[in-house]
Amino acid sequence: MPTQHEWRRQLRSRGALATAGALVTAAAAITAVALVPAAVGGTPSARPNTLMNQAEQDGTVHDLRQGSEPAISRAEIIQRAQYWLNLAVPYNRDAYNSVPGPDGAKYTPDCSGYASMAWNLGTSYGSGTLPGVAVKLGSTNDLLQGDILVAQVGGGKPTGHVAIFDKWADSARTQYWGYDHGGPKGAPPRYAVFAVDRPNDGRVYVPYRHPNLTGPNDPAPAPGDFSQPDGDVNDAIGQAGKIYIRGWVVDADTPTAPADVHIYLTFPDGQRQLVRTMEAALPRQDVADVYPQYGPTHGFEVFLSGLPAGRYGVEVFGIDTSNQQDDYAQLLYGRTVPTKFVDVA
Repeated sequence: MPTQHEWRRQLRSRGALATAGALVTAAAAITAVALVPAAVGGTPSARPNTLMNQAEQDGTVHDLRQGSEPAISRAEIIQRAQYWLNLAVPYNRDAYNSVPGPDGAKYTPDCSGYASMAWNLGTSYGSGTLPGVAVKLGSTNDLLQGDILVAQVGGGKPTGHVAIFDKWADSARTQYWGYDHGGPKGAPPRYAVFAVDRPNDGRVYVPYRHPNLTGPNDPAPAPGDFSQPDGDVNDAIGQAGKIYIRGWVVDADTPTAPADVHIYLTFPDGQRQLVRTMEAALPRQDVADVYPQYGPTHGFEVFLSGLPAGRYGVEVFGIDTSNQQDDYAQLLYGRTVPTKFVDVA
């Protein structure tokens, strides 16, 4: 069986830039324990007007604990979260306790049901009731793999929300990789980078831990190497004796950190050379507007001067922040063209 790195390199295609989400899923699936998928669906039952539902609606915390929850390890929590992710279970908060987890117990396919399933609680709790069966942490800085973040009703939001923490995405601990099942109806769960303080969300997210964890209480793993660089070459323009190149690049594994770019030219005589290496750290607010989790400092801009007249091929590569050998992705001109040919006067 190929290693995780070999697997990613087999999947990589120089010119396929929209691979970040798929690589995340593939890498996570490799590390997960093989679980036999159970059938998804069944006839959804109406969500009963129970204390759990009431707590989710009004944000009141109720202690529903009837005894000790089953013991579980952090790795098992992530494996269980990955189970629904692999099945692409569609979001439907009205389908109360309708979708089985890996052991057959059924849960509601929404954010709190997802967390309940991952924690192996046997039934779905709401965002207002999960705190009653969990251990509250002192700060989000204390989050470890398998913990959850719970937001009560507030900030103009009619319901609460729950997300499952996997690992930190930046050293400042402002963003994290996590599992989230937040709709809209029919949408699958997501594994992505989320801000601890989510933009445009007036709710406060509070960290909680499973009350009966087994195994070591290890620190959350450092940001992993699951994604390839992604970006765009916006301009490659030939001028008198020079070429102007502008674009942007990001690496989702370290979303706020600048990545490097390498620029190759194929000269009129057919020789191909690396002519420039540089850090992509210029402000690009247009990128941040589309991808707020990355921030604005991912742009690059350069003039390659002193060039004889003729036709040149321009290739730009984003270098993975892992700095592993041969770990890169080619950036496409206009996100479609791998090599842009320009004429220098």
